[in-house]
Amino acid sequence: MHAQTVLRQIINYTGPLFANEKDSLFLPSLPRFDPLDRALVGKWKAYIKWEESNPLKLDNKDKSRLISRIQGVYQKAVIRMRFMAYTWTNSIGKNNKALLILKAGLDANPSSFLLNFAYAEALEINKDHAEVHATYEKFLGILRANLDRLKKTSKPDATASAIISEPRSNVPLVSLQELQEDKMPKTTELEKHRTEYGLAWIMYMCFGMRAEDVKAFQTIFGKARRDLWLSWEIYEAAVLTEYHCSDDKGVASRIFEKGMESFGNEIDFVLRYLGFLISINDKNNARALFERVITTFEPNRARPLWEQWAWYEYQYGDLEAALKLEKRMAVVPSNQMIGPTAYLPEH
Repeated sequence: MHAQTVLRQIINYTGPLFANEKDSLFLPSLPRFDPLDRALVGKWKAYIKWEESNPLKLDNKDKSRLISRIQGVYQKAVIRMRFMAYTWTNSIGKNNKALLILKAGLDANPSSFLLNFAYAEALEINKDHAEVHATYEKFLGILRANLDRLKKTSKPDATASAIISEPRSNVPLVSLQELQEDKMPKTTELEKHRTEYGLAWIMYMCFGMRAEDVKAFQTIFGKARRDLWLSWEIYEAAVLTEYHCSDDKGVASRIFEKGMESFGNEIDFVLRYLGFLISINDKNNARALFERVITTFEPNRARPLWEQWAWYEYQYGDLEAALKLEKRMAVVPSNQMIGPTAYLPEH
């Protein structure tokens, strides 16, 4: 009777997993990351969790039987759930086999952020730093090739083309937001992948700082700065790393200032720079930065800068400066008056 109960349960769990796999030579399609894909992943997780609960009541004295069964389940799921298979295999102490799962996953999906980061982390734990460097270099090369390919298939206008292909210091002061307003989905997709590419560089930089030293981090950051697909997030990550890990705190501000040469037209980058100066209580340079950049942006794009500086003046400045700022904001076309009461609680 117990077997019959378990049989019904396993049919309920596994039936939806293989509903579309009638062909014995079935190969899964590329993930679409749509609701159906996400639902399928959820069903796999539920089935694995059920198997790990030992519903068949296998003898706990012989754990090898239970482990063998769960390994079999993960082997079924491994094409879609490689990271989960690696995590579980690693958790039972089979580290070498877990690494093999990650390697096989990278062979099948070399552009996976999750698998590459997990593999690099496992190598770092094993103190195999040379292989970590090789892993990140290979991963960045794959992402770079994907960006180059995407650039060739996109057909933006002349302004967008300049932003994508020219050195950042020579790019006209046109923001991504302005390009998005022109409804250019290909360019938007390209910028999305550029940001993701920046994340890979940031993780690489973190490894250099964490596992080696400041010089290793600086060397990696130097390579990133020379990359055509450099994103402003890399500069911000470098600033925070230098500030928290270096003895010379002034280096952080100098990196931000250097980044302004390439990303001074990016409102998000300028906001991060201003926020950083405020956070380290560098009031004079924060005010100088605000005054320098506030007129370089169109009023509708400059609003976040006005709001951030207004918050600072209302909270920590003097009344005279706050009142002067109110008068300036009142005449900016896209700004409604934002007074001190905007930052007070309602009650």
